[in-house]
Amino acid sequence: MARRDLPPLRALTAFEAAARRGSFRLASGEMLYSDVRFIYAPLSPYFNAALYRAFGPSLGLLYLNGILTTACILALLYALARRLMSPPAACLATLAALWLCAFKPTGNFI
Repeated sequence: MARRDLPPLRALTAFEAAARRGSFRLASGEMLYSDVRFIYAPLSPYFNAALYRAFGPSLGLLYLNGILTTACILALLYALARRLMSPPAACLATLAALWLCAFKPTGNFI
């Protein structure tokens, strides 16, 4: 992937900017933790860098990845809750996790 700069889109949150820039730099050949400063686990930036290499850098691509990952986590949470609870209680637990973690205005914990 040729080295180029990302076009500005809008005012991003600090995490969005770090995820976008870090993934772009990894896709350009830099190394995580030595070239790219990132305080979280390495799976997300490397996966996003692979998506950037495959489809080109796009903030929409990061959002789509986040939506699909959240859907998978919620499906796994429902499956686990279903083993322990009735279907309505498992659904309520999953909806509670969705409300408290995915739709939190100050951040996303899923």
